[in-house]
Amino acid sequence: MLGRGGILLGTVCLTMLLSVGGLAVEAQAAEGKKGTLECQRIEGSGLNLIIHSSADVRCEFTDNQGSEQWYMGETGIALGLDLRITEIETLILGVLASTEEFVPEGNFLSGNYAGARADVAVGIGGGVSVLVGGSRDTIALEPAVQGSTGFGAGAGIGYLNLEPDPLSLARVAVPSGDLFSQVLYSAYFDRGYTYRKRSDYDASDFFSEKAMQSANGTPPAISDAIEGRQDTREARIRLETALARYELAAPEAARAQAGYDCWVHALKRYLPNDAEACQSAMLTDLTALEAVIAEYVAVRAQEATIKERAAFNLSQRFWTTVFFPTDSSTLNRSASFELSKLAERLSDFEDVEIVLSGSADKIGSNEYNLKLSGDRVASVKAALLALGVEEGFIASETAYGEENPVLEFQRNPVDAWSRRVDISVQPAQYTQEALEREIERISVGG
Repeated sequence: MLGRGGILLGTVCLTMLLSVGGLAVEAQAAEGKKGTLECQRIEGSGLNLIIHSSADVRCEFTDNQGSEQWYMGETGIALGLDLRITEIETLILGVLASTEEFVPEGNFLSGNYAGARADVAVGIGGGVSVLVGGSRDTIALEPAVQGSTGFGAGAGIGYLNLEPDPLSLARVAVPSGDLFSQVLYSAYFDRGYTYRKRSDYDASDFFSEKAMQSANGTPPAISDAIEGRQDTREARIRLETALARYELAAPEAARAQAGYDCWVHALKRYLPNDAEACQSAMLTDLTALEAVIAEYVAVRAQEATIKERAAFNLSQRFWTTVFFPTDSSTLNRSASFELSKLAERLSDFEDVEIVLSGSADKIGSNEYNLKLSGDRVASVKAALLALGVEEGFIASETAYGEENPVLEFQRNPVDAWSRRVDISVQPAQYTQEALEREIERISVGG
């Protein structure tokens, strides 16, 4: 805000110049009334001197379509008019002329205004005391006696200096950052606006400044709990814990933080109704956020269990057996098909240990059957390599001849069950794709 001491001399001089000759505001084309500026003096801010009476003000401009802008600044009476400002008073000003087109988000009334007679500006009734100024000296303000009380209502004010207040600055901010920051900006701004309409400027400024921080993508920290209030401490702990996963429900998380700050702020200022309403809103959003987090944790736990089960399944040893005709080491169609399926399954692994064990029935000599079982192992190995299985995966090749028959009390040792190669596979490392398929299989099939 502009300093009161630093503007006094310039204000008095500018007032005299405008009153005498209107040099700073030569004829301007009036464009009709833009709207109404209502200013309220801040209690306790009055300064009364023989040559200067002033006060800090908060002003709200409403245009003809109902759009609003908010300002803060200073106004006063110069040139020896001492009004002894002691109470809250309101000044209503008509915004009568401007060469600038009104923009609701533009805060276009910012600037310094000084008193002048209306006949220095074309289109405004002669003899009326007006304020002329703004960023380009293109705006004229006419104090309205009706509706105004106290300072300037009858005698006219000497000057008015305006700049956007925090709510106006928050309004023109462009929210950036993630969804949480954007919703938090909106929640803080709404509270700032509500308090501004109630002329609670301290509360409005408090939430407007938080809104601007949120709009910049750097949300403010949660307010501290109130010393001696266990409920605020416990709620803050809950909120901090939940905000660690705010991205799961960003709107609820943002509203919960804004609600907590509103609750604590209202408690500190002894506003019981506001405190109760803010606490209720905060608990509603916080509970909703916690429910989303709980569901997320439950789902993640279930997923972890399924993943663990899938990893266990993929790490288990498995077997395949291929059979051969009598006195043959040549793979038939059935054996080739089994090896093709095995090779396809082996593609799920980046590393395995394969053990090949060849056997034969008891027809013929032991020496012959030992060689025959070795040839069968060689046939299986060659087929696997041809199917793309890495040779390094094959950890051992053993020929048992007729020494490894199917249990004799179950099967005839000379039948086809003895003419075989057993393939044992011990997985060492599976692929990520295999893990994902196994997870999906378990999830769907149980």
